[in-house]
Amino acid sequence: MNGTRHGALAGGTFGAVAGTLVGAATGNPKTGLVAGTVIGTALGASVGHADDVAVSRAVSLETSAQEAAFVHVHGRAMTEHDVLQMIHAGITDELIISTLADRRGHFQLSPAGIIELRNRGVSDRVIQAMQRYNLWR
Repeated sequence: MNGTRHGALAGGTFGAVAGTLVGAATGNPKTGLVAGTVIGTALGASVGHADDVAVSRAVSLETSAQEAAFVHVHGRAMTEHDVLQMIHAGITDELIISTLADRRGHFQLSPAGIIELRNRGVSDRVIQAMQRYNLWR
């Protein structure tokens, strides 16, 4: 049950009781019951709807934050091409590994892919770091 329905039910119940009591005190218990139920249901539904809206906004903000974090991490992620460029530029294994630790990566590290990387000059240490920091594992 969502907040609107829950609020309407609780408000209607409370309104019915309060309306009956007020109506009985003024000599019109049935009128008080009807008026209290209608007013209580409307107010309860309104409060429940406001709660639904607040929850929806909170979920939307959380989803947006998660999407932004995903884009940030995956947008910075390295590829095999990046690693090969760094190796061919003479960058040390230590610096490549620290860059992998910082940026993570998207690597297809099948056995054939690992053999290809080794044949193109990537050290075992760098390949192990690629495995460790791979976002696709």
